Amino acid sequence: MANCPDCNEIVPDEARRCRACGRWLRDGKQCPQCGETVLEVARTCRFCRYDFVADPLRRPPQTEPITGLPHTLAATPLGGMVCESSITALFLPPRMVIREDEIVITKWTWLGLRSYEQKLSLAKVASVRLHTGIIWSGLLLETFGGSVEALALSGLDKREAQQTVHLLERLTALSKKRSPTQPVG
Repeated sequence: MANCPDCNEIVPDEARRCRACGRWLRDGKQCPQCGETVLEVARTCRFCRYDFVADPLRRPPQTEPITGLPHTLAATPLGGMVCESSITALFLPPRMVIREDEIVITKWTWLGLRSYEQKLSLAKVASVRLHTGIIWSGLLLETFGGSVEALALSGLDKREAQQTVHLLERLTALSKKRSPTQPVG
């Protein structure tokens, strides 16, 4: 005699199913969506209607790991001062920190006595625009529902800005694969 792992009812050793709760004791597989045990030959889960034939949860897509995170991008001191029209940016240039799931933009005012920090989830990034000038470049992050000018960073080194755009494009593509539902306007 053995005990059922769900209801602790005593069941015979040769039983395939518990009489009290209906749990399959042998020849079963666990549903990856709800965790219930169903027959090994089942095509759908009888509890949550998960489709074992299509099985999108069986093998998660293999993604290459992105190296270099967190990535910090700061404006050049002179570029920050000219583009932001702020003497504070000469000493404390605006910066952007990119992590796996969010972007943080920090700007300082009043000679560093006050800072403004903006956080944006990568799942909300719709596109990344690169504005290239004669000397410096700028980034504009557009979110779902429209462009927000406050999520702009200018006075950047051109090469670093282009590398950051490529990194952001890869990260946003990965975040869209992880969460198939997109935020709506």
